[in-house]
Formats: sequence, structure tokens, C-alpha cells
Amino acid sequence: MEPGRKRSSGTKRKIFTIPKITAYTAAAAAAITLLYLIDIGETKPRETFSDPKVAAVHIDETLALFAEALNCGIEKEKEVTAQIGSLQAAIGNRMSEDIFK
Repeated sequence: MEPGRKRSSGTKRKIFTIPKITAYTAAAAAAITLLYLIDIGETKPRETFSDPKVAAVHIDETLALFAEALNCGIEKEKEVTAQIGSLQAAIGNRMSEDIFK
């Protein structure tokens, strides 16, 4: 600021020095590290079964659902493949008609 000029009222200039910047950076790093460690510290309980028969029933149910979804997907894929084949045939016929005109 030039000598003789006055600063407008109500404004203060903040001065950041190297120690202040270092302290702010260290505080931010410590906060991030703390949040990270807290997040790691929380562990979710593992879903396990103490009775093998109950586990087998749940596995069978899960595999049945998976097989049903897989079969549904395979059926849809066959339908799409058939539609693509008919579209390719129609495009081929149309192109051959346009070529021989």
C-alpha cells in the first residue's frame, strides 16, 4: 500500500506466515488421518452360520435364485439374437434390392 493512502474502514488484511500455513496444513493432515483411521476401525460382522444345515439351505436358495436369473438372461439373449438375425436379413434384402435397381 502506498504511503499516505488510508485503508477503507472495516477491512483488515490477513497475514499468513510460514508457521501459520504449516500449522494449518498439519491440522488438516491430522484430521484426514483421523477420519481415515476411524473409518478403518469399524468392521462389519461377517455373516456366518453355526449350523451347516442352515447354511446349506441358504446356499441352495441363493443358487436357485442365481440360476433363475441366469436362465432368464439366456432366454432374453436368444430373443435378441433372433431379432438381430431378422434385422440383418431384412437389411441384406433391402441392400440387394437397391444394388440391382
